[in-house]
Amino acid sequence: LHVVPGRDRESVDGAVLRMQEIWTSTSRAATEEDYENIAKATPGRRVAVARAIPLYNPQSNLAERTPAMLTLVVLPYSGRPFPMPDERFLGCVRQQVEKYRPICTEVRVIPPVYVGVSVRVDVIAREREELVKEEVRRALDKFFAVARGEQVGRPVQESAVIGAVGGAGSVLGVAGCTLGSTVAGCRVNKHGDVVIPRHAIAYLSALEVHIFRQ
Repeated sequence: LHVVPGRDRESVDGAVLRMQEIWTSTSRAATEEDYENIAKATPGRRVAVARAIPLYNPQSNLAERTPAMLTLVVLPYSGRPFPMPDERFLGCVRQQVEKYRPICTEVRVIPPVYVGVSVRVDVIAREREELVKEEVRRALDKFFAVARGEQVGRPVQESAVIGAVGGAGSVLGVAGCTLGSTVAGCRVNKHGDVVIPRHAIAYLSALEVHIFRQ
């Protein structure tokens, strides 16, 4: 009987590592993170942002939950102020996700919607007006830029805006803040926050700074 040499018996540590690889590998999309990781792994496309929103149809009412549907918002890597995926980019991501989605789930891969938010702030400062306004503008530009990719659909909170403005070097304090938006689908809640559609990204559309001297 001819015996072909085999491998040594698998060690316990080796078995543990192999099982961890199996558990972390994605053969079917089940969670929001699965869909986001699968989208980011689209061959030939640099997907910077992928946000999975379960039970959400962007064409329906904001509060309505749509069974067996998941919306996937994607953005490409870009140095432009308002990056947008073209139809070819979206098609590649759709093909990638289609290989992993459960049959019972409808997945819509869409671009984001950019919605403008206006900010009016009353600040306490001693420096000259031009410097104060310039630093407040810079602080808010940074705030909205940071939020752009990581906070798709997240409300613009009044307290967060106040914190960003208060971080400007020439600002001693923030006496008041008012946020607003005239874009359809946006509203201001009782806390003064601007609630935006879940597939939207907010940007600073208008800024009004009033300075009070101490």
